[in-house]
Amino acid sequence: MFEFTLPMGDAVQLWSEFNPTLYRLAVNFEGKSKKAKITERKDVNFGMRKFHTIGTSFAINGQRTFLRGKHDGAVFPHTGYPPMDVTEWIRILTIIKSYGINHIRCHSWCPPQAAFVACDIMGMYLLPELPHWGGVGRLSLIHISEPTRHSLIS
Repeated sequence: MFEFTLPMGDAVQLWSEFNPTLYRLAVNFEGKSKKAKITERKDVNFGMRKFHTIGTSFAINGQRTFLRGKHDGAVFPHTGYPPMDVTEWIRILTIIKSYGINHIRCHSWCPPQAAFVACDIMGMYLLPELPHWGGVGRLSLIHISEPTRHSLIS
């Protein structure tokens, strides 16, 4: 693993829903192992921002913000699955933003990478969740067979 600090300068623009400025970082790595030459390249888009609290309010980059959100249960009736391309997500997010929404809670699912990329481009806050159906803790294990229950709690 390599770690380095990249100075951004004094004129860095911060990402927010109103100014979704993105930067692009390209990293090239060249090296040798005993058996082969190694060449790798990674390009990453990223935004600079500080998401924090001011008192009991959320804030981004020092400005109070209100998460005006919607629930998204991964309902895509025409296809049965979410779109996998950035262009379609930008179309969806444009409609959502036209209603004044700035936040999407993906209830019990994680959208594809294209959704994250589109949200970065469009200035949309995204809250993906891990799938979870059922209770938490020992009481939720009552209706599970003994062998399965034993493997879960040991």
